[in-house]
Amino acid sequence: MLANISPGALGRIEVFAKNLGLAFQITDDILDVVGTPEDLGKDVGKDVDRLTFVKLAGVEGAKKLSDDLVETSLSSISNLGPSAAPLRELATLVRDRTR
Repeated sequence: MLANISPGALGRIEVFAKNLGLAFQITDDILDVVGTPEDLGKDVGKDVDRLTFVKLAGVEGAKKLSDDLVETSLSSISNLGPSAAPLRELATLVRDRTR
């Protein structure tokens, strides 16, 4: 809203943010299962007693869901032009993160 963009563009950014936020959480769930404390810089296995996306869909299913959410995020801002480049970079970081 501070950028004074159109309501349509703001709506696309909201879709981007919701999908990317969920993709980030799913990736965090995956890393808690497949990561190591050395790689992540934090304890792993903290979610063993929690309901996570990995428990619901398995590691591969969770990865697929995360990838789909990132793609939805990117699609939602595809027509925002060069000004959305930082958002695209952020989505790539979430998709490819190992920490």
